[in-house]
Parts: sequence; C-alpha cells; structure tokens
Amino acid sequence: MKQIDTAVVILTTAPNPDSAKQLAEQLLERQLVACVNIIDGITSMYRWKDAIEQETESQLIMKTTKEQLTEIESLLSEIHPYDVPELISLPIQSTGNDYGHWLLNSVKPLEDRSND
Repeated sequence: MKQIDTAVVILTTAPNPDSAKQLAEQLLERQLVACVNIIDGITSMYRWKDAIEQETESQLIMKTTKEQLTEIESLLSEIHPYDVPELISLPIQSTGNDYGHWLLNSVKPLEDRSND
C-alpha cells in the first residue's frame, strides 16, 4: 500500500444522470480529477427551506488531490445546477501503489494550469 497525504475523495450529487455526466466531463477535461464514479438512482432526504424533501439523484465520487479543491469548488459553483451543491472532501490515507501513482499523475498540477 502507498501512503498518500495529498489525495482526496470528493462527494457531490446531481439531479439526474445526464447532469452528473456533464459535471464529470467538465472536471475531467480540465484535469481537476483523475476519476469520477457516478451512481444513479440514490435517494436523498434533506431539509430545505423549512421542509423535508426527498429526491432521486446521482452521486458523484471523485478522486483528486487537495491542490485541486479550490478550483473544483469554484467550477462547481459556476456550472452545478443546484443553488447549494454538496461538496464534501474526505482524505485518502492509502491506495495500491499503482493506483496511487496513476491518481497523482492524472490531475494537472496547479502551476501547469496557470499556463492554459
């Protein structure tokens, strides 16, 4: 196992599979994430404007690095269809050696994006 102190998993939801795929494509094209898993058909229950709501949504599970968090948050606030999109970051403590190497090399370093 490889110790990785910079890798994170980010969670967000989208209202439907098409929206989830559009968000994933934007994040992948910008090399802000290495991978996005989309799980369709989850049930979310939450309090919104003094009412309990229930929706069927798509869950996005994104693998990236801490360095990307600010730009991901900025992009999601721009393009996400929700007024208040979920954005939860969880640390990845370790991965398989090959997977960790792939993850870290699949996102574009911050200094490289400033040249875009």
